[in-house]
Amino acid sequence: MGTVATTLMVLTWAVQVFTLAAVGIYTYLTYRLLSSQTHQRFENTFFQLLRFHHDIVNAIRVRVPPGALGTGIPQEVEGRPAFTVLYERLIGKYDQLRNQHPEAATGHLAREAYDQFFGEYQDLVGHYFRNLYRVIKFIDGSEEGVEDKNFYAHLVRAQMSSHELLLLLYNGYSRFGKDKFYPLINKYSLLENMPEDEVISRRLSLLGDDTELYLPKAFGR
Repeated sequence: MGTVATTLMVLTWAVQVFTLAAVGIYTYLTYRLLSSQTHQRFENTFFQLLRFHHDIVNAIRVRVPPGALGTGIPQEVEGRPAFTVLYERLIGKYDQLRNQHPEAATGHLAREAYDQFFGEYQDLVGHYFRNLYRVIKFIDGSEEGVEDKNFYAHLVRAQMSSHELLLLLYNGYSRFGKDKFYPLINKYSLLENMPEDEVISRRLSLLGDDTELYLPKAFGR
């Protein structure tokens, strides 16, 4: 009887161990499946948002004066090249303010110039930056890991032209982006690879009289 009892105990123990192992494996596989499904849903939504953002970029059109593009009639610049025109117009407003207030702080004039610029081109840049913020906010609020979030945020940044990044600099620093977008720009280094020499050459130096324009992390430093 002792041998039979011992055998039964061993078998019972083995069944319990096997059951626990099976439950563990099932739980792990279920977790992996759900994680995979969650990640797939995230990617599907992310790329839909990114495609929609590209549509917004491609739809942007800026009128330029007669002769600006080699003809004598007014023309339009559309898509990403339009951001070059928009940035030049922002700089034009900054230069006007600098001439009027030569002693004013760079950061103050930059905000004032962007205020005027946004008021004039809100129908173009307002929609663009609201959607860009929406894409980055979606990444930030997802269940992805930190490395994955950085990867997708950097993927968005890689789609942007130099002049888009330059305009992002001032939008995030302005009253329109300071509360919500500014922290995300810093967090995900969205200004990395931005042509800082362009800013400096336009007297909007990051090393001037407003040294806390952004955290070093915003530029990937």
